[in-house]
Amino acid sequence: MGIIYRPSPSFKFTVQYTALFYEVEAECFKASSCPMVKLLGYGQNSQMEKMWISQQPKWSCPFRKLPGGFIGLLMIASDIFAILKNFIVNSYIYDQNTQTTCDFEYVLVADFGDSAPSVRLAPVALWSISFLALRALESVGRGGTQGVYSKVNYNFNTNSTTFSPTKDDLLGKWNCAESTNVTFTPDDILNRTIIESAIVRQGLHYPRVWVSSESVLPNSTVTDVLYWSADQGNNNTSPVWQMNATVGVNLLQSLSATNFHCSYTPIRTQWKAPIMPLQKTLVDWKDLMLGYIKGFTILDAKPNLELILNSMTMVAASHNTIQYAKDLSLPNKSYGCKATGPEIKSPVFVVLLILVVLIIGLLVIDLYNLVMNYFSKSRNIIDEMPFDIVEWQLTAMHLLTGEGRLKYRGVQEYEYLHDKDTAKYMARKMKQTGISSYEALNTSEVSTEMKINPKSTGPVVSVKGRDG
Repeated sequence: MGIIYRPSPSFKFTVQYTALFYEVEAECFKASSCPMVKLLGYGQNSQMEKMWISQQPKWSCPFRKLPGGFIGLLMIASDIFAILKNFIVNSYIYDQNTQTTCDFEYVLVADFGDSAPSVRLAPVALWSISFLALRALESVGRGGTQGVYSKVNYNFNTNSTTFSPTKDDLLGKWNCAESTNVTFTPDDILNRTIIESAIVRQGLHYPRVWVSSESVLPNSTVTDVLYWSADQGNNNTSPVWQMNATVGVNLLQSLSATNFHCSYTPIRTQWKAPIMPLQKTLVDWKDLMLGYIKGFTILDAKPNLELILNSMTMVAASHNTIQYAKDLSLPNKSYGCKATGPEIKSPVFVVLLILVVLIIGLLVIDLYNLVMNYFSKSRNIIDEMPFDIVEWQLTAMHLLTGEGRLKYRGVQEYEYLHDKDTAKYMARKMKQTGISSYEALNTSEVSTEMKINPKSTGPVVSVKGRDG
């Protein structure tokens, strides 16, 4: 016994489609796969069958529940990477100082090019620009490029840039070499005259210019001493000169002083070093030099001597005058500096390479699929494939009735039949349209039928005539 369903015109599409596939859906859940296209009569060799749902193994069911199937895994992975990339970028990208050039505006200029006047001028030790030159040298530090700089800007260090001269900024440099030591007794340091006599007896100092500076306690005990001399005097006409210095630090404990020989080495040979009245210059700078060694160890004496001599030369070359770049025709109006910028570590480039490879791979796959689909023979039957409910129902009626020319309007003239005992789906043309009723199934009246074989790998379609 079966059930015949005659739809009314108003329900002819939705109800008929649902009734037709209720049993189909039940049978599909019992199978490991469900090639739905076979239910509509496409054989195993049909081209259209290949364009529909392919059979999938049971282990793939959890992935088919994801949005997009296996592509959903890629979507999830991309979301995870989108979160992790922030940690990767923050972990392997740092701010660092990169060597570059900065524009000079004004203050200290030591290189005027060919317009530099040859004047004898003592550099002012306590001038604010002198301290600017000292701070510039100090900011570079002992590991940096020390020497006589062609220019120092008023704000050589800012929040975004730091003073970092290169060899192009150097005009020359002072070098001091340590030589012999002078030792004292505890009684010697009680009198500055005894200390001076001991230093003079060495015969290391130049007799023409002799300048000394001492740090003395109220009880006349000498704690720190500086003696320096030059090989030329106030009337010198040569910009190149040499100096000897004796430095004693913390004499109460060391009871010794160290001798140094200092000389100037030109780097930019076309630059003319300033001519200084040496007696006046050494007298003016001696206390400042003593302040740079007092409280330090003898190891700091050499770099501090070079620091003072380099600053002294820069200030003398500037003519004790503040210079503005806009008023000068300088050969180079920039100086070496370091600017803050990002440093990218190798893991970031590895991640970028992986992304590029993935993108290229996906583009190649998409291009391959595009070309294959364009030249595929199956493109000719795409228009025949059913997509919505109405098209599915019309396709089913074409297969069940054998009426390939049947249109949408003619579907309402047919009724679906199902016999649970024989598991047959059938359709026949109704004798009276416009009514909906259920009645016992008379299989002898059926013109066509579709039978599901539960034991087969998939449902098959069989067509029979009215007689059998």
